[in-house]
Parts: sequence; structure tokens; C-alpha cells
Amino acid sequence: QIESGDRGTLTDVGQRACGGDEARLCAAEGGREFVEDKLQRKARLFIDQSRHAANATLRSLSYVVRNLSGLQGRKTMVLLSEGFLMDDARSNLPALAGQASRAGVTIYCLDARGTAARAGVSPAADPTVPGGGLSGVGDTSDEALDILAAETGGITIRRRDDFRREFTDIGSDTSTYYVVAYTPQNPALDG
Repeated sequence: QIESGDRGTLTDVGQRACGGDEARLCAAEGGREFVEDKLQRKARLFIDQSRHAANATLRSLSYVVRNLSGLQGRKTMVLLSEGFLMDDARSNLPALAGQASRAGVTIYCLDARGTAARAGVSPAADPTVPGGGLSGVGDTSDEALDILAAETGGITIRRRDDFRREFTDIGSDTSTYYVVAYTPQNPALDG
């Protein structure tokens, strides 16, 4: 939200970073305007890095799906991820999911954050410090995993740290499926 120019969010975060016990530290850093400028730079850097990572992830997934398409039968792909930035990827995800479906690839997504970070939110974090925690407000990173799994017939597993159980669930899900077939009465196959 800060990167997209939301002054309200920037002001709110700046006030929290410079309020209460932190007021003296904020003043030593150059005041709230300096802190807000630092927040804007950090937001731009975070979004740029997230875009790059999302595009690299989509290219990698497309490459794997393309190579799996040459194999006969159903294929299962397990994607272990914390999710990725949806802004640029939103239009590419349905195409990737369609490519996977046509290739017979079912994508199962495991949220790598497990139970440790519900939505990537760190309640007592300092937003001005690198790695100091991000707000979960407006976070759409989960959406990408949901789209890939749902559109290919897989599932997304979240808030669990037991990989043995997660892979058992995926194995159970892949062993139960059905095939629907239709043979038309008209042998001409004219549409």
C-alpha cells in the first residue's frame, strides 16, 4: 500500500514508528519525515524484489510443466512456497494453470510458513528495520498458491509443520480420482 502511494498508510506507519517510547530514536534518525521516506524506499525495494521473485517462480514452474508434458499419464507437482506477489502474476496464473492441466500436471501447494507465521504478520515488529516484519493487510501472496492448486485439481495445505502428514495427505488425494469419458452416437464427429 505504501509503494502504491497510499499516504494514509504511510502516515499511520510513520506515526507508529515514531510514537511513544520510539519518539527519541525517531528524532535522532531525522524525524518522522525521514522515517516515512525510509519506509517508502523500503516498500519500493520490497515490491521490486517480490516482482522479480514472482516472475522467476512463474518461469520456473512453466519450464517444469513444459518438460513434464512430454511424459504420459498424470503427474503430481508439489510446490513448497510462502506464496508470491500477485500484482503482475495475476494475469499469468490462469494460463500457467491451464498449461499444467493440459499436460496432466496437478499442482499441490505447501505453505512454507507453516504454523510460525499465520499471514506473515509480526505484531511487535519495527517496520523501518530490514526484516522487521510486514503487515498482512492487502497481502495477496496466498492467492497465487490457491489459484495454481484449485485450477489444476490440487490442494493448498497451510498452517502445518508436519511434512510427513502433508505428503501423506497429498498421496491420499492423488490415489483417489475418476475419469469421465463420452462416446458420441454420431460417428461423423462433425461438432
